Amino acid sequence: MLQVGVQVEREGSDRKRKRLIQVSFLLFIVILLFFTIFSNTIESIRLPKVITEKPSMGAVEHKFESVGVLRPVSETKLVSSGEWKVEAILVKEGARVKKGQTLITYDSSSVEREVKNDEAELEKLQIELKNMQEHFKGIAREDDVMAIRKAESDMDMHKLTIGIRERNIQEKRKDVADKKAIVAPFDGLVSKINVVEGMASSGAPDVIMTDSRLGYEFEMVVDAALVSSLALTVNSQIEVESPSLGDQPTRLIKGTITRIAHSEPRKEGVNPESDRSTGRSTIPQKTIFVKLVDPSLKGGEQVSVTLTKRSNEKGMLVLDKAIHQDRKGKYVYKVEEQRGALGNVFVARKVDIEYMETSHVETMIRSNEISEEDRIILESSEPIQDNSRVRLE
Repeated sequence: MLQVGVQVEREGSDRKRKRLIQVSFLLFIVILLFFTIFSNTIESIRLPKVITEKPSMGAVEHKFESVGVLRPVSETKLVSSGEWKVEAILVKEGARVKKGQTLITYDSSSVEREVKNDEAELEKLQIELKNMQEHFKGIAREDDVMAIRKAESDMDMHKLTIGIRERNIQEKRKDVADKKAIVAPFDGLVSKINVVEGMASSGAPDVIMTDSRLGYEFEMVVDAALVSSLALTVNSQIEVESPSLGDQPTRLIKGTITRIAHSEPRKEGVNPESDRSTGRSTIPQKTIFVKLVDPSLKGGEQVSVTLTKRSNEKGMLVLDKAIHQDRKGKYVYKVEEQRGALGNVFVARKVDIEYMETSHVETMIRSNEISEEDRIILESSEPIQDNSRVRLE
């Protein structure tokens, strides 16, 4: 009986020991799992964080916006050839004038007084000549050869003096007629007046006139590739938005491209994930000159242009900042999800692409390894490489 009791007691102790071993093992497994998951969580937090976007199908939309200030195609500078003071300014800046209209008059009183004095002197000389002619008639009857010759010589000299005086008067009258006023040489616009009433000319053109019939122009600088994409050529027309007149809304005016010239290229930083040896890329540019002819324009207005054109082809579109480049060509990173025992992980995979067309915002690409459901990496918190583990934002 005693042996049976001892046997039962031993079996109870064995069960307790086994239970303790089982509980200890389970606790060890739980702790192991906890630290494994915790370490994976810590590791995932340290992974580069990426922003992704799925590609879309469509056409590239090329868009260009620019503003410019209108300036006259042709300006004429009108300058007084005299040193007289300004008597009156008969027009204001911005006024439209007709050919032959008087713009500014000058004080010619001093020259006009000289003309009157010369005219009085001329009249005196003419009276003296008549007296000399009467005197010559008396000498001629006396047959005094020497006296006749002297009288004839005196009359000839007097006639020469009269002729000089007449020419001086004519020149001064012409001077007054030419310099008394500035008149408009054509129908146009007075764009600038540089004189003040009562003051002599400062040396700058007294009046600057614009021939509004020839129109106004402005220029805009465009990337050379965009010029081709938007089909911008000499003599082609574009719509230009002109500022409103009074209560009227802004208007669209047809503008004509008159000239396309080379311009200084602009510098653009490469994608930080691209090959750093390329440094900064150079973007060729063109300067486009646009002319507007409209009777309401005066020059100095700020105008704007918005041009859009969709590509003929359609394809897969991604944002420009998703595209990288190295010595081998262009590529993107897409995110691949890989399943694991402790959860799924995300890996960045480098995919080579065929570059088709860009609007400098979106780019059309071609690749057999990318579908519309793929997540393309746009930005990353740290530099990444092919097969780098990443975490999604």
